[in-house]
Amino acid sequence: MGSVDSALDILYDKVDFLLREGKLSKVDEILESANPETLNINIILGLLTTTLPAKTKLKVRGTFYETVEAYVNDQFDDTAGILIGLK
Repeated sequence: MGSVDSALDILYDKVDFLLREGKLSKVDEILESANPETLNINIILGLLTTTLPAKTKLKVRGTFYETVEAYVNDQFDDTAGILIGLK
């Protein structure tokens, strides 16, 4: 789990920096390239969490959320609970 924790730290720092700098297109690029089928679920949830404050400003976050929701519904039993508050 240590590598996931380290990856989350880097993810939060990078996305937070980009959002503070107003580089929304870069954050959109990150979301566009993120594939829920190849990423650890904690990284996916980290992307949704860290981009939540800017959800109305990011062009692709809604689409990313829908992709994640479909993946979660397909892969996990507790689908209702895992995404609460992240839409």
